Amino acid sequence: MKALILAAGRGNRMGKLTKDTPKGLLEFGGDKIIKRQIKLFRENNISDIGIVVGYKKELFDKEFEKENIKFFVNEKYSETNMVESLICALDFFDDDFIVSYSDIIFTKKLLNNILNIDQNIVVSVDCEWKDLWKVRYGTIDYDLETLDISEGLIKDIGHFASKANNIKYRYIGLLKFSIKSIKSILLIYNKKKIKKENWKASNSSFLKGSMTDFLFELISNGIDIYPSITSKQWIEFDTEKDYEVYVELLKSKIFFNIIEENKSEYEI
Repeated sequence: MKALILAAGRGNRMGKLTKDTPKGLLEFGGDKIIKRQIKLFRENNISDIGIVVGYKKELFDKEFEKENIKFFVNEKYSETNMVESLICALDFFDDDFIVSYSDIIFTKKLLNNILNIDQNIVVSVDCEWKDLWKVRYGTIDYDLETLDISEGLIKDIGHFASKANNIKYRYIGLLKFSIKSIKSILLIYNKKKIKKENWKASNSSFLKGSMTDFLFELISNGIDIYPSITSKQWIEFDTEKDYEVYVELLKSKIFFNIIEENKSEYEI
C-alpha cells in the first residue's frame, strides 16, 4: 500500500495564509497539516509516500529533504484541478494506494476504516457533516454537492446542490484505489482526454476536473465505488475563516467535540 497526497494548488480561498505557503504546509496545533497525514500513514505501515506539488514547490523540497518522500510536479497547477494532479503521479500507480487532499486533518480511525474495506475503489464520506458545517459556516446550505449511497454503493456524487435537505453524506477527500482498478480508470480518463469532453457532474472543462467529477464519471461507466462511512473524524481547511475558527476552537478545547482525536497530538 502507498499513499499519495495532492498538494499542488495554492488554495486561493485561504487568502493571506497561503500568500507565501501552500496550505498543506500550514501549521495547526503544533504541526504541519501534511506532516500529520504522513505520521498516520507511517503508523499504519504505509512508508511509500508521494506528494504532488506545484505552488511553492521548493518549500516542499526544503521541508522534506531528509525524508524518503517521492515528489511529482503539476507544472500547470494554476490552470488545472485534482484529476490532473492525480495523473501527474502515474509512475506511482504500481500498487494499491491511498489518495489524500493536502488540506484535511483526519484521525487514525478514519484511515483504518478505509484501509479495512477490501474493494477496488473506496471513498471516505461523512454521515454527520452538517454538524461540522454549522461550526464552520453557521449554516448547512453552503458549498454543497450531491452524494447518494444506495445498496452499499455510491450512486451519485459531485453535482451542484443549493439545499442540504436531501444530502445525507459529504465527500471528505480521502480515497483508496486498488492496482486492479488502474487500467479501467485510465481508460476512461484517456477517452475523455482525447475528446476533450467536459465533466458530466459539474460541466467543468476537461483540465478543470475535480475528483468528484472523476468519481461520477467512473460510476457512469459502470464502475462500483464503495463508501467508507464515518463521522467526527476529519476537518478541512478550505477558507481563511476555517483556519481561524479551528484555531479558536482548539484554544477552548471545543475542537475535540467536532473531531474525535487524541488531544495529546496537539499543542493547546
